[in-house]
Amino acid sequence: MRKILIFLFILLAGCAQIKEKPSLRIEGKIAIAPFEVPTRPQDVISGYLIDPSIQIKKEILLELDNELMQKISKRENIQIIPKNFVEQCKEIIIYKEKYTSLNPVDKWVKIGKCIPADYILVPQLLLFKERIGGEWGVEEPAKVIIAFNLIDVNNKTLIKNYIFKEKQQPLLENMLTIKKFIKRGGKWVSAIELAKEGIEIGIKEIGL
Repeated sequence: MRKILIFLFILLAGCAQIKEKPSLRIEGKIAIAPFEVPTRPQDVISGYLIDPSIQIKKEILLELDNELMQKISKRENIQIIPKNFVEQCKEIIIYKEKYTSLNPVDKWVKIGKCIPADYILVPQLLLFKERIGGEWGVEEPAKVIIAFNLIDVNNKTLIKNYIFKEKQQPLLENMLTIKKFIKRGGKWVSAIELAKEGIEIGIKEIGL
């Protein structure tokens, strides 16, 4: 046991010396779209394959919306436009345009111009599988895939895309997950907890 603790200490010390590469920061008016579960492959901005069986309760999406806003609201030098403005403009654009005639980036560009905003962040939940079991033992761990899509409205371009894909692994199977293991208190986390971790990582990766 003592040898294991010494090994973990050395591994953590080594990890602490690794410096993360700073991300490019985005500034201006940024609209935050609500979390959505794309129902058709052509609605997925990242091009990632979706799980057609995914069914998410509205309460889960609302909780993720709140978590995303809470994290982004800490940023400086940006003007955040909340999701209610995005939802209103989305209804207008879909009503005016034939939904099937718009590719996803064009659709969100039009929504961004309607708001108006410089950028629009579109989070898409592509997979959400709850753990089978409890905090201290599982038959199947939670698994989540989230696409964070940042669209430049003025240039009509998807400028940043980050896919958070995570399935919790036992520490003994992958010692590289030790920092996550400690942060999670050694427990098997739920899918919503995993998704919230993804939000924290995702907004940093796209420069927010």
